[in-house]
Amino acid sequence: MKTLFINEKNIVYDHSSASFIKSAVAKLEKLSVRNSFLIKLYSAQYESVLNREIKLAEMTAKDVILNVGCGAIPFTAIHCALKTGAKIIAIDKDPEVIDKANRTVSDLHLDGLIKIIHSDGKNISYFDYNKVIVALQVTPKQEVFDNLITIALMNTKFLFRQPRKIFRRHYDLLAEDKSIGFVRHNMPTFSKTLLFEKQ
Repeated sequence: MKTLFINEKNIVYDHSSASFIKSAVAKLEKLSVRNSFLIKLYSAQYESVLNREIKLAEMTAKDVILNVGCGAIPFTAIHCALKTGAKIIAIDKDPEVIDKANRTVSDLHLDGLIKIIHSDGKNISYFDYNKVIVALQVTPKQEVFDNLITIALMNTKFLFRQPRKIFRRHYDLLAEDKSIGFVRHNMPTFSKTLLFEKQ
């Protein structure tokens, strides 16, 4: 049976389709996790995305970055750590990916910069982060946003990846009216990252 929801943009959101797409991507990551060539190939497409996001949120080595929805190959955390030198806390609610993500980080000798934690963005407690990147596949985005903005300190910046129009039936999105900036991407499933700030 299909479960349909209407988000704040009155777009029908089909959780069953999203689950299929997300589970296929998650399975690909889990299968690729022990092959350094596949990891590099899979994550290479995100390098330019991270370059734009790092610039948008003004990330530096002084930041502590929370990455929500890191997956088995935590490429967002990896690129952020390598490009900024910042400490990264990467979380995922899928317990199967935590060991795999930790092995990937260890294999790349980034254990000193990246910590992987089993947690969910909609109920995580505050710790010492000042920048947040939320992956495209994270749901429900509004609940994650509400929790993170409530518990964060003032001036914390949040990046949320938004799906392309043709994928909005499969991925959750946030209303754009409260964002303070954005960058565009040429990715297959998402075209934009929104910037929010707690003020």
